[in-house]
Amino acid sequence: MCTLSCGARLYIRYVCFRRLLIEDYLMILAMAIIFTITVITQLYIGDVYYIMAVGNGEEMPGPTFPDDMKRGLLGTMLHSVLTLIALWIVKFNFLLFFRRLGRDIPKYHIFWWIVTVTTAACGVVAVGIVNPLFSDNHPLESPNQSS
Repeated sequence: MCTLSCGARLYIRYVCFRRLLIEDYLMILAMAIIFTITVITQLYIGDVYYIMAVGNGEEMPGPTFPDDMKRGLLGTMLHSVLTLIALWIVKFNFLLFFRRLGRDIPKYHIFWWIVTVTTAACGVVAVGIVNPLFSDNHPLESPNQSS
């Protein structure tokens, strides 16, 4: 559905303007990231399901469990970070669209910049929160748990 919507949008933009605008290129980038997320999900889903099965007591951890867990957590982290990046690209897409709508209103530009800087800061914080949760030296990990 998302691919069809994006394709229809690009087609309409090209027919109406005879060129693509910056927002369209951002949507193409977001779609590429979403396709990447799909590939990553397929590559790591087995490890994630294995971690869940061990966690739920349905399977006993095997000798490769630590490596399987690292791969599963890596896939989960990549999925989370890329999802946030794609989401913020779509947000900036809308911000650029609204900027074009209000380009002749001076007070609107000040408001637009405040919203844009706040959105960018929130995006950096969101990615920054996700990344340390999956690092080897997690801040909530006790010293005797490290490997």
